[in-house]
Amino acid sequence: MAHYKLYLSTFPNELFCTSNHANLGVERGHLQYKVNKEMLKELPTTDSEMGKWKIEELTIDNFKKSLTYTKKQSEWELILLMSATEGDEIWYKSALKNKKTNEIATLTSTNKESNILSRGNRAVKSHFPGWFVGHYRMTAPMCFWNELKKKL
Repeated sequence: MAHYKLYLSTFPNELFCTSNHANLGVERGHLQYKVNKEMLKELPTTDSEMGKWKIEELTIDNFKKSLTYTKKQSEWELILLMSATEGDEIWYKSALKNKKTNEIATLTSTNKESNILSRGNRAVKSHFPGWFVGHYRMTAPMCFWNELKKKL
């Protein structure tokens, strides 16, 4: 059976979740919509501090900021949202559950398209005006992965 693992990202103090199994891994530059919930529960994590990250309320607006406009809102549920602010940049790390498949999407969104484009990545509109989702494999600090396991 394949398992997910955390790997160091090129973003400082962040990790990404993937599998060495061909059908479970997420290629660089792709969105991560189909993470197996049961395997996430077994994800090896370590204790960590929250640092600049804080847990956000699971509001409708925050949900809309976290989901790409290409996905139907009725099919997804926001289960975890963490944020960090760097100057005028607001960054969200989110986990959403697909109501039909029970699979988990992990996404990064931000309050300005230029926040993503300036890092050489594609930006996708969210359901909330002025907010964009990074079109790449989500990376997050260890505290995100710890909180996600608790939510599952």
